[in-house]
This record gives sequence, C-alpha cells and structure tokens, in this order.
Amino acid sequence: MGQKESNKDHWKLDEERRKKLVSAVKYAGLAFQLFVTIVVAVLIGRWIDRMLELEKPIFTALLIPVFLFGFIYRLYLEINKES
Repeated sequence: MGQKESNKDHWKLDEERRKKLVSAVKYAGLAFQLFVTIVVAVLIGRWIDRMLELEKPIFTALLIPVFLFGFIYRLYLEINKES
C-alpha cells in the first residue's frame, strides 16, 4: 500500500510541474507574440513612412499603439473565452 501512495505522490509532483511548465510556456509565447507585434508595427510603419517620403516617422509612431491595442484586445477576448 505504501508503494501505491508514493506513486500517487510522484504523479502529483509531475502534474504540478507540468502545470507550471504549461503556464511558463504560455507566458513565454505571449511575450514572443508581443515582441513580434511591435516589430511588425515598426516595419510596416517605416515602410509607409518611406513610401510617402515623410521626414518624421508618423506612421511608425501611429501603428505601434494601434497594433498594441489590437494585441491587448485579442488577449482580452481570449481570456474571456477561457473563463
């Protein structure tokens, strides 16, 4: 009987580790998505600014908050869907 209990404890530890790992991977993925969102906004903004031959990076400055708002809104929808 003692052997079965220790196996349960072993699996319980593994389950706790798995949950922590899943959570860590989820947040790491979220950070990567945020990074990619900002990079894409900068690249598109710079491209538009060059195409329009603007002296100041107006579209770069505008697209970053727009993309961030879209990212946060998508995150909000995803969190509400899970709850």
